[in-house]
Amino acid sequence: MQILHLEDNPVDGELVERLLRRQGIVGHFTRVQARDEFIGALQQTRFDVILSDFELPGFDGLSALKIAHEQAPDCPFIFVSGRLGEEAAIESLAQGASDFIVKDRLGRLPATIRRVLRETSEKAAARRAQQLIADQAALLEMAQDAIVVGDLRGHIQYWNRGAERLHGWKAEEVIGRDAREFLFQDPAGFDGALKALLQDGAWSGEVRKRTKAGGQVLVETRWSLVRDPAGRPKSILSLNTDITGKKKLVEEVWRSQRVELVAALAGGIAHDINNALTPVRIGIDLLREGVTPEVQESVLGTMHTGVQRGTELLDRILEFARGASGKPVILDLRALLSEVDRLVSRSFPRSLRIETRTEADLRPVMGNHAQIFQVLLQLCLNAREAMPEGGSLQIRGANVELENRVSRWQPTPVFGDYVVLSVADTGRGIPPQRVERLFDPIYLEQEEDREKGLGLSTVQGIVKSHGGFVEVSSEPRQRTVFQVYLPAYLER
Repeated sequence: MQILHLEDNPVDGELVERLLRRQGIVGHFTRVQARDEFIGALQQTRFDVILSDFELPGFDGLSALKIAHEQAPDCPFIFVSGRLGEEAAIESLAQGASDFIVKDRLGRLPATIRRVLRETSEKAAARRAQQLIADQAALLEMAQDAIVVGDLRGHIQYWNRGAERLHGWKAEEVIGRDAREFLFQDPAGFDGALKALLQDGAWSGEVRKRTKAGGQVLVETRWSLVRDPAGRPKSILSLNTDITGKKKLVEEVWRSQRVELVAALAGGIAHDINNALTPVRIGIDLLREGVTPEVQESVLGTMHTGVQRGTELLDRILEFARGASGKPVILDLRALLSEVDRLVSRSFPRSLRIETRTEADLRPVMGNHAQIFQVLLQLCLNAREAMPEGGSLQIRGANVELENRVSRWQPTPVFGDYVVLSVADTGRGIPPQRVERLFDPIYLEQEEDREKGLGLSTVQGIVKSHGGFVEVSSEPRQRTVFQVYLPAYLER
């Protein structure tokens, strides 16, 4: 410890030093007697405590106190004086002295030094904490993401500048307001997210929110439950990232890949259209030859049925290529798997044996028909490419109940009712070193069978957007199975 003692009496100085050392306050004592020595010592050394007489020849304690505050503002200053009247004591405390000790009561000095050092340390810690809070607040204001804090009833408590930029409202316009009333497109969705937050301590998802201008933005939002020191839920910390543009770009990529899938299945599609148009061609020839009214009516009915079938097929292909928009709908997965089976059965080589099986009570899921259709078609096409010489393609649908499900593909435990859609092939399999990179957005195999991505990044993106996950198992030159897990839709 560095102790500076302003004292003109050497005997008193020695007495104070011996007393402190006996009481365990050990350190380096610097004793000065005059103003210049006092200033010089403060400029050369950082002291932990300053002791000062109140009256000195040509100098006084209050002047020393003022200099100390200028040179070492955080250093505690204690007067140790032979006499100190009540008014002088009050004045010294008013000007910032930590305490005062009368010399005939020096026994109080060690305890006083310990106390003021502790108080100084606590004040320094408080200043650091306040500075940290100020720094963190400044960072929150600088953040590009919208950071919002609300109570458990949904009332806004904090609204940073990122939130102002994203939504348009100033903080003073929203503090205290219920977020459900002005911010959320789907107030019921807020209540569902809050329920999950209270249960798990965290929640994340994609949410459409309003803007002050009357528009809406799609945000990726992450909620954390903030607790008080007793562990009770206190508030909701929400971090929100605008993904409106990103989502549009992703959907464009998915749409372009759907068009590629249609091209890859062109043979089967052309076959179906040809079947639909054949009755029309035959009917035209018959009508030209002239037929009885009864036969004419029958021919026209057959032609109408063919045109209708062809139109429905084209509508389905166009809908798939564009991708259904709007809110997710309840999907009948048995019907969807039947569509996939019909299309691939007509499009794939006859050297492939295609078998589709689903549980009779296969549960529905909430989602986008075109996107789930795309996932299954992509996996079937990948299976076809893995079996150039023929093999078996198996498509399955089953209900599963997951209990703390964890895997290399899904490190976070999963619980609840799911539907698993699997696509298995008996092809060449996937080498272990390639399995880890299957879902990379850009993947080029540099062997003789160069493949560009296999569309698996899109598959994973679509499945994740539906709240599910994908798992893969493969044995080189034997078998590969892709399993798509989607949350089951349960009637409430």
